[in-house]
Amino acid sequence: MSCHDIGRGMASVADVVVELYEENKIDKEAAMRLVYACRRGVHWCDGNESEAIETVADAGYCGLCFEKKDDLSSVYDNDLGYPQCYNVFKDFDADAAHFYLCPECKRRVIDEYKKKNNLS
Repeated sequence: MSCHDIGRGMASVADVVVELYEENKIDKEAAMRLVYACRRGVHWCDGNESEAIETVADAGYCGLCFEKKDDLSSVYDNDLGYPQCYNVFKDFDADAAHFYLCPECKRRVIDEYKKKNNLS
């Protein structure tokens, strides 16, 4: 059983990060690093990363380019079969705020994964 409280708690911090970013009080790199920390912070208490970053993704910020977009989707929702669909993001995880990406970034991540793993 996972702890939803830590996910909601980290989400409240992520909300402030988005607020500060939109007010130009912090730059893109700082915002991305803080959102990443919120996402990873749930691991201290068996929480869900998706809960911690839900409001950031709902606000429309891509996890890689951190540009505001209308059509984000999970990098794990892709045309690769199991188990590759869950491995595709590992190489990019440390560079990303979260795993909801705009179509351009998602395509790049998937294409690079396919190339690296000799998949068509």
